[in-house]
Amino acid sequence: MTTTARPSRRLTLSTALTVVVALLYAWVGFASVGVDRAAGLLGAVAILAARAVTDRSRPAAMVLLVAGAVPLAVLTWWSVATPILALLGLLLGWPRPARS
Repeated sequence: MTTTARPSRRLTLSTALTVVVALLYAWVGFASVGVDRAAGLLGAVAILAARAVTDRSRPAAMVLLVAGAVPLAVLTWWSVATPILALLGLLLGWPRPARS
């Protein structure tokens, strides 16, 4: 009987910080109203989903990350906090190439 090795899911610092950014996005979403609320909550879900699919598909993770981070930053461009959160989310959550 042979078993296939599964990729290990280590909790890295960048993963933990990306989750923190997603939680902050959700917090901004709960504090907002209207379209900003939807963008914040859906953005948080998309950022978390991007981290979840990183091992399976880097392109899908990149699309989810950008789709989650950018809309709230664009909608609240006048704020300082949300564009910085978006930048941090992109920098910390961007999928790295697999090590060989």
